[in-house]
Amino acid sequence: MTPPLPPPNSIALISCVKSKLDHPAPAAELYTSALFKRQREWAIARCGSWFILSAKHGLLRPNHVVAPYELTLKRAPAVERRAWSLRVLDQLRSQLHTLDGRYFEIYAGKDYCDDGLVDGLRYAGATVVLPWNGQSLGQRIAHKEYESRA
Repeated sequence: MTPPLPPPNSIALISCVKSKLDHPAPAAELYTSALFKRQREWAIARCGSWFILSAKHGLLRPNHVVAPYELTLKRAPAVERRAWSLRVLDQLRSQLHTLDGRYFEIYAGKDYCDDGLVDGLRYAGATVVLPWNGQSLGQRIAHKEYESRA
């Protein structure tokens, strides 16, 4: 089922992936997997702006040039994932000035969402939607049906 189109000025947060180019590039181009490309497609089509959730850097703007790295939240202890979530929340506040009243669509797995990010956004007054929640990796990659702002 296709989720309803988010309100104008909504913000998408998409997770980084392991597959990357072998040289520095804008973050929107650095990650090369089919999953990342599908997340980016949804973010651009549905939301007014988007950011990448990086295990190493926290929050990245799509045009921010970064070098390839090897770091994941999958094996990180919960305390490290909570610290990462607090860092991302601080970075979002710095970029957006306030989280209250903002609408976020998050395209990321539980390692990025479950240790404080979603709860922190909601506590700050944001609306958070997880359009792909409960879907397998294959379903996420195959999910092409979306409403677009275009």
